Amino acid sequence: MAWKTSLRLHASRQIASWNLSDFVWTDVLMHLHQVLPQAPSAHLRRVRQPFDGMVYEFSLIDPEDRMTT
Repeated sequence: MAWKTSLRLHASRQIASWNLSDFVWTDVLMHLHQVLPQAPSAHLRRVRQPFDGMVYEFSLIDPEDRMTT
């Protein structure tokens, strides 16, 4: 089954407010629109706090700022 990710305007604005580097911003979008839809059940985790919903966690290293985690 094919899945598609869509971001609400509020979520896009919130991510944009993080002032991510171009590299990280591109990687975030790639994860949300290419990786997550391929196997949502393998990537999403249910949480109850701070909200009741599903969370998609991933990590990456910003080549422009390798010291910040």
